[in-house]
Amino acid sequence: MITTINNNHNKLNVPNLRFPEFEGEWEEERLADIADLYKGTGISKNQLSDDGEPCILYGELYTKYKSETIREVISKTNINNTKLVKSKANDVIIPCSGETAEDIATARCVLNGNILLGGDLNIIRLHGYDGAFMSYQLNGRRKYDIAKVAQGVSVVHLYGEHLKGVKTINPCLEEQKKIAKLLSLLDERIATQNKIIDKLQSLIKGLSNKIFESLQGQECRLGDIATITNGNSNVQDAITEYKDDLYPFFDRSEEIKYLPTFLFDKEAIIYPGEGAEFFPRYFNGKFALHQRCYAIFDFNKAINSLHCDFVKFGTLYEMAGEGGTPATSNAAYYDNGNIPFIKIDDLKQKYLTENKDFITELGLQKSSAWLIPTHSILFSNGATIGEISITTYPVCTKQGILGIVPKQNIDVEFLYYLMSSSYFKKAVSRIVTEGTMKTAYLKDINNILCPIPTKERQHEIAKMPSALNSKIDFEQSILKLFGLQKQYLLRQMFI
Repeated sequence: MITTINNNHNKLNVPNLRFPEFEGEWEEERLADIADLYKGTGISKNQLSDDGEPCILYGELYTKYKSETIREVISKTNINNTKLVKSKANDVIIPCSGETAEDIATARCVLNGNILLGGDLNIIRLHGYDGAFMSYQLNGRRKYDIAKVAQGVSVVHLYGEHLKGVKTINPCLEEQKKIAKLLSLLDERIATQNKIIDKLQSLIKGLSNKIFESLQGQECRLGDIATITNGNSNVQDAITEYKDDLYPFFDRSEEIKYLPTFLFDKEAIIYPGEGAEFFPRYFNGKFALHQRCYAIFDFNKAINSLHCDFVKFGTLYEMAGEGGTPATSNAAYYDNGNIPFIKIDDLKQKYLTENKDFITELGLQKSSAWLIPTHSILFSNGATIGEISITTYPVCTKQGILGIVPKQNIDVEFLYYLMSSSYFKKAVSRIVTEGTMKTAYLKDINNILCPIPTKERQHEIAKMPSALNSKIDFEQSILKLFGLQKQYLLRQMFI
């Protein structure tokens, strides 16, 4: 990327970072002057189907479409569409409602036409402007301008009348397209990075579930609890386009290829035998395999032959209990606090390495919160049940989060994977109490029977998923860098 820094301070409407072939000031223009504004028509979640015409619902802009451009539409509907609104290529869409004014400023460019656009969607149909560029601008420099014109408190609303007066600052169309292309390439790399992380997480989940559903204990190697074998196919024989009579062919690349024959009909973990890129997969069904890739399968056959004691969960820890929230009306409990105060949103990674909120020593004393030591388990047992992390520093938590201090004979990483497994989650789901808030009480969790081998065997079991978690941490650090790069460009390449 070749860019120049703007040193001409006499030109006010010029970004700090710019492609060198472009000159001239950008133009300030209201959305009402450069676009027609429309509203989508109603399509509900229960009207989605496996076939039909592609459609976009407003809530999907928050949950499914993370980049500013929508190339592939996820949802479909087969309802009568004669009265529904369809996109034109280059349309920009923004939700009409959301939880906060900042969240509602979520613009996406629909690159393809004839996509059904659901109700609660603002549609910005531009006159000769690049929709991707406009989405990046509205999500960046104009985000807070949009937030200012949104209406409401508990539920925030944003309609065409509110958007008309929003000011944009735009270069010529060619410069718009070049900026949008650069940012789109970065978004594609971010999407690829997320796929890598998702596949690693799926692999850990599949591996942990297989182990803990059938584990009965005794020390062994991976080769003792599963069949491991390589494939026999070459990349040059692969077919890149899917047809009905073909089977998936896995090699060391991200792209799935195909062959007319299959080698395995198994539920398997697929692992590359060499190469710089580590890209494991989980698959269940008929597939072909590259000669330098391995399939790991038939876990149950070997695992079931092992022996392990089952003990109640309540025997696994020295101390456990929920936290508590100091009265929010008392500033003395929070101002200049230095004790980490953990909420459910903090429990997103295996290891808890950072947090946003703190309380004071007085707040700790005047509440039911307690100081949970390093190398303990945090497990959400209220409202959102099952979020889990390992502490790397002493913390306290709000109510709805259990702190669990393992006994000396319990490996904390083994306990983490046990409590993350479907075996344990199913057991927890059976003891959840319905009420104002769903809760899995500790007294009931204590009675869940858990397969517990020796500590040495616990450590061996935790080794492989732990190695994969380390790989996830590395890939997430790369993802974070890409995110920071995108935010920098959004600040520097727009006015």
